[in-house]
Amino acid sequence: MSSKSNTPAWHYVSECAAGEIAHVRYLMVYGLWTPERAAACAGAHDRTQVAQLLASVS
Repeated sequence: MSSKSNTPAWHYVSECAAGEIAHVRYLMVYGLWTPERAAACAGAHDRTQVAQLLASVS
């Protein structure tokens, strides 16, 4: 059984970045946001990777 995915890399990293943003939004909506929790779900690296991949695709 192969572990290789057919998902394009840009699609995968854009989903990761969206997930990080959704996590922060969830914390804020339910009043659970704290600086410590925000740091734990920081997606700066994911967003940078998405921007680079999307720029290379277009």
